[in-house]
Amino acid sequence: MPHSHPYCSARQPGVCAGSVIALYATAAEGTVTEPDPPPPPEVVTGTVISAQANFMRVLVDETCVAGGVELLCVVRAVLKKIKRRILVGDQVQVGRIDWDDKRGAVEELCERRNHVLEPPVANVDRLLILFALTDPPIEEKQLTQFLVSAEALSLPEPPLLVLNKADLVSDTDRARWIERMQEWGYEATTVSVWTGEGIQELLEEISGSVTVLAGPSGVGKSSMVNAMRKLRLGASRTERRGQE
Repeated sequence: MPHSHPYCSARQPGVCAGSVIALYATAAEGTVTEPDPPPPPEVVTGTVISAQANFMRVLVDETCVAGGVELLCVVRAVLKKIKRRILVGDQVQVGRIDWDDKRGAVEELCERRNHVLEPPVANVDRLLILFALTDPPIEEKQLTQFLVSAEALSLPEPPLLVLNKADLVSDTDRARWIERMQEWGYEATTVSVWTGEGIQELLEEISGSVTVLAGPSGVGKSSMVNAMRKLRLGASRTERRGQE
């Protein structure tokens, strides 16, 4: 015999009143009205995607609110008093939400899986190590240091080695470095932020994960981030147009 839910109606056994959307119709006029939608949740879980001074931008989990809502949040004083530092990548609980202004307060820090110190990021899945094929040229000692440091973190995913500025070198030089990295045990990906070569594929590979971008000065880290942002923004606009 099936168990009845505590909120089930006596007239309709097995049908939970809380899960039924009632539609009221007037037969003569043929009109249908729906009840008001439920209020948004008072407390949500999300991921810190940026932090500056006393403010943090939190991306609300899709399980709480659909649509990828971002909230500008302050951190509760009690968390500061107990010196619980919140990092980009942290999972947090947000309350005191003003859904109109998209603001809230971080009330609790969820348990971390891991964190890296430089840059300070929590719950990291993998490290993307970016070097340039030229300008500046690859220094093998420096590259070795980055790879050893990445392996020492014991992250869920192995480090992803990317070689930028592929448009400035010959195909022979590109193939030589790919072969050289294979000898080291790494599958290097060559890209060009300037021409856009390989950026979309790289974005798809790291999508859905917390990836930290690391590399020496001058290899194109900022340009890489900006190029990926433009691609994601363009994809979001295309998706919205398709829904209109």
